[in-house]
Amino acid sequence: MRIRSITHAGALAALLAVPFTGTAHAADRPAGPGTAAKPAISGDFDGDGRRDLVAASPNGRAAGQEAAGFVTVLYAGRTGRQVITRNSPGVAGTPRTFDFFGGSTASADFDRDGYADLAIGSGGRYHGVAVLYGGPGGLTGRGITLSIPNAYLGSDLAAGDFDRNGGVDLIVAGARKLEDAPTGAGFWTFRDVRKAPVPGTHTPVPSRGEDGLAAWTAPAVADFDRDGYPDLAMSIAGNMDGETVGARLELRRGSAKGLGAPRVLLRQTGRAIGAGDINGDGRADLVVGGLISSDQHGRTNRFHVLLGGPGGPGKPKTFTQSTPGVPGTDEANDFFGTALAVGDVNGDGRADVAVGAQGEDVGKIEDAGSVTVLYGTPTGLGTRNAQIFGQNTKGVPGAAERRDLFGAAVLLADRNGDGRADLFIGAPGENAPAGRLHLLFGSRAGVTTKGTKSFGPADLGIGGRQAELGGTLD
Repeated sequence: MRIRSITHAGALAALLAVPFTGTAHAADRPAGPGTAAKPAISGDFDGDGRRDLVAASPNGRAAGQEAAGFVTVLYAGRTGRQVITRNSPGVAGTPRTFDFFGGSTASADFDRDGYADLAIGSGGRYHGVAVLYGGPGGLTGRGITLSIPNAYLGSDLAAGDFDRNGGVDLIVAGARKLEDAPTGAGFWTFRDVRKAPVPGTHTPVPSRGEDGLAAWTAPAVADFDRDGYPDLAMSIAGNMDGETVGARLELRRGSAKGLGAPRVLLRQTGRAIGAGDINGDGRADLVVGGLISSDQHGRTNRFHVLLGGPGGPGKPKTFTQSTPGVPGTDEANDFFGTALAVGDVNGDGRADVAVGAQGEDVGKIEDAGSVTVLYGTPTGLGTRNAQIFGQNTKGVPGAAERRDLFGAAVLLADRNGDGRADLFIGAPGENAPAGRLHLLFGSRAGVTTKGTKSFGPADLGIGGRQAELGGTLD
């Protein structure tokens, strides 16, 4: 669709006033040095205390190559943006067709200097995972590459210090299909990601057959049992017939010896996953989407909340659009729950959940999309004061049109530094294949449309590159 107006153009101009491409040169970094906070905040690449936004375009064009992929970084506390491709300093290889660079990302302070770093994976077989280190000016041209020959390394990523030895481990999924996995289904663990070469250890993951997915499709890292060690939850893929994704949710608990043996928490889970302390008891809670299945005619329309406890996440509570208090109507192919984000929107100390429904019809407008926000309470996720947003919502720029896919990706992160999570909403189908990104701010009363910002590829200097902006956020 075409946006009719951008009502906050002045604020948008301030946000994006200094375009630059990622290099190691000071002139190309965001203006003004940050001061590193220790420990580093995940995603805070310049150390100013705010999480920066990573918008990946794995299907985007780079150096004239279709689906070579690129990543755009928007810094929170200053103007500027950074575009990273396989041609960027510190990144190995060159852009190649169907490399899907940016297919996955993860952030942590891998080199232990007080600044968050960025790991970038891809769905291709060529160059492995790029790790770029942060600094006072943001992401630099200093980095390393993690690779395993012909392993299609980096389809999914997760980071955490699972044994609390002071170094962050990077968990890297291999090929999504067994036929592309020379070492079999599973994932790799890279420890001490500071200086190449970094050896990787392979952990097998049982798969369901030759047509099955070879690795998990969604990770979440958090301390679900409050023992001081981060745990790894991951949704393991089952058989794949071209559309079917999802089979089981597993937990591997962290300890002084590293990650433990897997425990199945739930069956029939999907690719969306997140974690946060929803009930405020000091333990992280787990949120995961439902199965996407061609056998069920593409119907998912649900997500589950598993509250943390002494033994880890407990029994699931399921939410649909038929749950009392949840806005909207439960209809086939709404895909309610295929995008999830967890963060404290209203600043009450409890995490809230944003739920994307990219297939939501608005009247007779197919797949316009919507996002629902549900709020944390002392007893878990509640439905009181639930909110729903679409491009027909007053204060949200634009208008709902067919296949906008508003809500295909969501992210909750504090953009303006007020201590409350703000809501990023992706609409990758808008002006396809351009896409668009919307930013709604958190407040004491919840998400507000006051001051909403909306921007597309042209605003970021990446127009004409099939960005599908808003399809992947981190």
